[in-house]
Amino acid sequence: MSDKCQRDKGYVWSGGAVEHAGNLFLTSCPNGPTALGRVLTPYEAKSLVALLHAKDRCIVRRALVTVSNSAAFTANQDLLRESGCLLRLQHLLLHSDLGIQLAAIAAVANMSLSVENQKEMGVS
Repeated sequence: MSDKCQRDKGYVWSGGAVEHAGNLFLTSCPNGPTALGRVLTPYEAKSLVALLHAKDRCIVRRALVTVSNSAAFTANQDLLRESGCLLRLQHLLLHSDLGIQLAAIAAVANMSLSVENQKEMGVS
């Protein structure tokens, strides 16, 4: 990630997490993805989906990487789906930024491992 991605206005990046307005969110850092190996809380899933709506492309890309990594757990796939992640991912597939498109493709691929997510996406 570029220095710009690490110095976004209003956000403090620390050890693979981003803090904004006192709220801590999961993300990835230049040294690799974080938040692997555990199930998200409903609050974290909703916060992650909220980050997918950010105007800053770096934040969106990092949130997409975290969605992809978090989708390794069925419970996370369910929480992310219930938080509106699939609808947002569909929109991000058409984003003007190629990096966001590619990250969204990876996230959709990982989220599609769930039968429930396949039903919602219209995959048979």
